[in-house]
Amino acid sequence: MSLFSVANTYNLRTNYGTYHAYSTAKGRENESSVSKLNYVDSIALRRAVRRLADFDFEEEETSDIESRVRAFVDTYNYTTESMGKSDDKNIYKIGKEMKKLAEEYSSDLENVGITFDSNGYMKMSSTAAKTIKPAKMEKMFGKDSEFMSKLDKLSKRINSHVNLYI
Repeated sequence: MSLFSVANTYNLRTNYGTYHAYSTAKGRENESSVSKLNYVDSIALRRAVRRLADFDFEEEETSDIESRVRAFVDTYNYTTESMGKSDDKNIYKIGKEMKKLAEEYSSDLENVGITFDSNGYMKMSSTAAKTIKPAKMEKMFGKDSEFMSKLDKLSKRINSHVNLYI
């Protein structure tokens, strides 16, 4: 069981697509293969990144911004959690790169209400979407975001290293 809670929102289920059962703690407990979780999480993280890149932060309601960003945060956390359980050295290395990336952008993320706990999990402030200007959210999560581009590449690498013949 992870150290964070995940609301089973529409956006989170959408990030997981056909693997939406893995967007819940119960669905994840039923999966015995860490490789399968790594695979599913890498797909969901790439989808979450792309969905935020296509999102119009200026035109959307605050609740929609919060839901979409929170789903990204939860997907990132699930990916971090499953990578931590992997015994694959390549997945471990990519996990370290993700932590380094998070550290590199930690002050930018903090400016949009996202911090990291001691285990490397993202935490989103409950007031972030209401108090942060949409332009800041767009800069951090939009299509021109370096952070999101790098995270997308890392999630693609996770996917390429997972043994699908489980």
